[in-house]
Amino acid sequence: MSWKSKLSHTRARKDNLDSMWKLQLSQASWKGGIPILLFLVFAVTLTILVVLTGRDPVVVGIEPAVVKPGDRLIIDGKHFGDSPGTFVLAGVETPSSAFTEWTDQRIVLTVPQGADSGLLFVVTDGGSSAGTLLQMESSVPHSGGASHTPGAPQVSSLQETEVQIGDILVIEGKNFGTQRRASRVLFSASTDSGYATPEPAMISYPVWTDGQIRVRVPSGTESGFITVDTAWGRSNPMRLRIERPAGQLIRTDRSEMAVRYGASVADVRLIDDEKGTPGAADVIMWLPEAQSGLAQSNVRYLTPGPVARSAMIRDRIYAIRFEDVDEAFSAEALRTVVADRFGLQLEINPSRVSPVYETQSGFFAYYTRSTPLIPAADEAFATVAASVRRNRASPYQIARATYDWILDYMDYALYAEDRGAIAGIRRAFGDDYTYATVFVSVLRAARIPSRIVGGVLISGQGDAYPHFWAEFFVPALGWIPADPSLGDGAFPAGFPEPDDPSQFYFGNLDSFRLVFHYGFAENGPDRRDGLRFTPTDPYSAQRSYIEAGESIDSLTVNWIGPRLIAIRNR
Repeated sequence: MSWKSKLSHTRARKDNLDSMWKLQLSQASWKGGIPILLFLVFAVTLTILVVLTGRDPVVVGIEPAVVKPGDRLIIDGKHFGDSPGTFVLAGVETPSSAFTEWTDQRIVLTVPQGADSGLLFVVTDGGSSAGTLLQMESSVPHSGGASHTPGAPQVSSLQETEVQIGDILVIEGKNFGTQRRASRVLFSASTDSGYATPEPAMISYPVWTDGQIRVRVPSGTESGFITVDTAWGRSNPMRLRIERPAGQLIRTDRSEMAVRYGASVADVRLIDDEKGTPGAADVIMWLPEAQSGLAQSNVRYLTPGPVARSAMIRDRIYAIRFEDVDEAFSAEALRTVVADRFGLQLEINPSRVSPVYETQSGFFAYYTRSTPLIPAADEAFATVAASVRRNRASPYQIARATYDWILDYMDYALYAEDRGAIAGIRRAFGDDYTYATVFVSVLRAARIPSRIVGGVLISGQGDAYPHFWAEFFVPALGWIPADPSLGDGAFPAGFPEPDDPSQFYFGNLDSFRLVFHYGFAENGPDRRDGLRFTPTDPYSAQRSYIEAGESIDSLTVNWIGPRLIAIRNR
């Protein structure tokens, strides 16, 4: 039985009274009850102490983000404790003599000699913080320095050295190239690569000339350095500071997990036993790639070996091509991904959220457009959008009103014949995919940039289930998560539930999930003719899943759902 068959819109809850100890003391037995009472007092006191002292420290921000030995470093956050704990940078513990201040919400220290770039951790008796990127000035060339590679790009200046997420950054210099092609701008970020790039690229660079670049500052960017990367080399870095007037997302608890997924193909039948033109007897599997970002890091694949003669990444989808197959062909492509997943907590000042989006790059138009998957232009969504926008200007408040409307209007149901957004809003019920697409469709109709997110949930019983949720974009903050189906209580069996799901799953996320794709993947189809397969329960939204060339009459496809191999909570 699948996990979905165990769900219902109204969840059963245990009666706390049935689980309580019932002590009936009489005048004759009160003395015998004293040990029990003392034990209960001790247990309650111990529980309170654990709650008060067992909280992991949380790093909210560091200043500055780029330092050198001897610099004064300020770390803001919470749950640091009133007495010094341990500070670890790039795997090396900082001596206690380096600290000049340590309070529950602030640490000040002098960067020790010999310190290297890397992730910093605050460790106390309550636990360890999530890693935060700190970069040493010595690890990068001096800003503005000339490149030693002939023809390499050179940055001479930034129009602004302090920007916000979503702003247009103007970069002046030379040798950028008259066309962008595969060139890009790299921003400092806590990702596996150490940088973030604006995506999709086609809507992130409104201007690219040999001497000037205009680029959107992507979500996830941190204060640090930016560089221009081209086929002729990488430019000198320039320092850039990120301002966060309205707040930010911070990482909380962490889980390390390994998930296996894939597909298999067999029973190929060719048309007239002929293979036709080159490529007409090819089979292509499009398997989504787990993404690296603020909430997901240390992503690596355990690959036993090549499964086909050619493979490539297109739009974050791993395409495996089996060339010129015959009727004896069969293949199974299994991928095992290991990643660290963090919970996310939104810290926001709603009064400081700007209602103004930049429009010159095409980002706003791209993420508010109507598509077959997100039919925002349908009248049903326009009606709801007008309601949630009434007397509201802040995109954060509009998104919250949409989320609350979804939870009030929709009922969670499984195995609907049509999981789409239009069917969902008309029938007022659907599954996680329906909830996510209805939510995004209403937001786009309300002119709030938004997108769906595809991945898997990991239950407390060791199972992995395909799941969809959503994100909306707020100026200066970036992409903010929302999971309306979990907010409505539709949890798989054994899933760790927060105290108030409806509040938690707007702006925050748990660490028991894995992201495979943001938005809709425009991958393929690689060819116009031939067979195409779409799974009934995918874990990413993409144009193609499995394709077969026009010389293939039929084949058997097994889309192998995700399976949890291992998980460790940290």
